[in-house]
Amino acid sequence: MVRIGLFLLYFLCTAVLRGQDPFRFSYSFYAPGTEKIYVDELGNVYTQSRSELRKYNMSDTLFSRFSELSNGNITTMDVSNPMRITVFYADFSRVSILDNTLNYLRNTVDLIDAGMEQVVAVCSSYDGGLWMYNRDNFTLQRFNVQLRPDRSIPNLNTVISADFRPELMFEKENLLYVYDRRTGIHLFDIYAGYLKTLPLPVNGNFAILDNSVYWLADNRLYRYSMQRFTEDSWALQPPEIKAFGMSRKKLALYSGAKVYVYTIEN
Repeated sequence: MVRIGLFLLYFLCTAVLRGQDPFRFSYSFYAPGTEKIYVDELGNVYTQSRSELRKYNMSDTLFSRFSELSNGNITTMDVSNPMRITVFYADFSRVSILDNTLNYLRNTVDLIDAGMEQVVAVCSSYDGGLWMYNRDNFTLQRFNVQLRPDRSIPNLNTVISADFRPELMFEKENLLYVYDRRTGIHLFDIYAGYLKTLPLPVNGNFAILDNSVYWLADNRLYRYSMQRFTEDSWALQPPEIKAFGMSRKKLALYSGAKVYVYTIEN
């Protein structure tokens, strides 16, 4: 009876621990010089280093690479649609749209030529559209696939902050998340209506999965549930993690010139 009780206790403790740590190591590969990591919903991993973008298949195999030196260094990238990847170059005010092989889907868009001189953040939207924030008039705008504006919210400096300067944004689950390092993550609906602000310490990068915000700090992955208003975290194994990316089924971490890839067990 005692042995049975101890076995049940061990089983329950193991189940709890596994529930607290859903990450299972899968593989790793060298990627020196990586600055940012992205993971799309198909399980592909992307590394970004200055002006170069690399795509790895669902193992450690380098599938394709992309670099356009005339555009300068890559500022942000959006792989939410693996068939239509958005690459933003803030220094030169340009946007490139790539297909799943990292070839051009359309010619690079010069935002200055299009009359938008101070765009500081860009991301993908549904139906091939784009969201852009223009500091020249403090306006958040959505553009359709023909790059015609179809909705906007002006004067965000009066709604959020007089010095509002987002550096990252993306559309997820019918919401637009706009991040300013000083004020937090600002949520808008897909009609550009402001909803609320999440003052979370995400430190420049975060992911949204199933109505939760994930971010990296002190070698821990944090999660904030927007439904339950709770926060939890997990200690991560590689030391001194510099970057992370994740999708529903995969977590990628960058540490010591290597990318470590984990599957996520729900």
